[in-house]
Amino acid sequence: MIVTIITNKVLNIRHPGLVVYLQGTKALAVSLVTNTSIRRLNLQDNWMEGMGGAAVAKMLKENRHITEVDLSDNNLGDFGARAISAMLKVNTTLVRLHLSGNRLTDQSAECLGPALVTNSTLQHLDLSHNALGDHAGRTLGDCLSENTGLRSLCLVWNCIRGRGAARLANGLGGNVFLRTVDLSCNYFGKEGAIALGQALKENNMLEELNVSNNQIPPEGAIHLALGLRVNKTIKLLNVSW
Repeated sequence: MIVTIITNKVLNIRHPGLVVYLQGTKALAVSLVTNTSIRRLNLQDNWMEGMGGAAVAKMLKENRHITEVDLSDNNLGDFGARAISAMLKVNTTLVRLHLSGNRLTDQSAECLGPALVTNSTLQHLDLSHNALGDHAGRTLGDCLSENTGLRSLCLVWNCIRGRGAARLANGLGGNVFLRTVDLSCNYFGKEGAIALGQALKENNMLEELNVSNNQIPPEGAIHLALGLRVNKTIKLLNVSW
């Protein structure tokens, strides 16, 4: 089985809790530091928590071959987010990173935002199913306008609303690299929708935008429509629910 995994350049240890204990996570991370075969690492749902996430992040500072990592549902928390952020500032190989369901908060965004400004290699980032709120929206929005690497961003099922949603939308308006953005299941409401409408007028690269289940009222929808009247690149817009 191990030979097959290495041949396929994929190491998949999901769900079983094989690395649930910190020592197990550290041992795995150490073994991967010098590994040159693995390209995709899936450690989803192992409950490794912050210290385990830090061990994986430390490994990714040195490994120059892994391009995709899935750390979803591991309860990394803010401690793990800080370690991941420090890694992103030096890693030049990682292209896809999944951090869904890790109890990340606004404090996590304080670390991740500046890392996204520094990093220009990461293209796909999944921050869905966390606890990112208004402050996170403001932080990520400010940093997205300076990011040059991301092509897709997923923020499904967070708590971004009000002014945080508006600042995030402003950041999208100033970003000329993102192609796909999923903001569904937040609470953009009227204020966020107005800002998104303006972003659609300014952004000439975004192709897919999902704002479903965001409590957008008729007035907000009108602003989205006015943005679409100007926008020439959007191919898919989801405003369901």
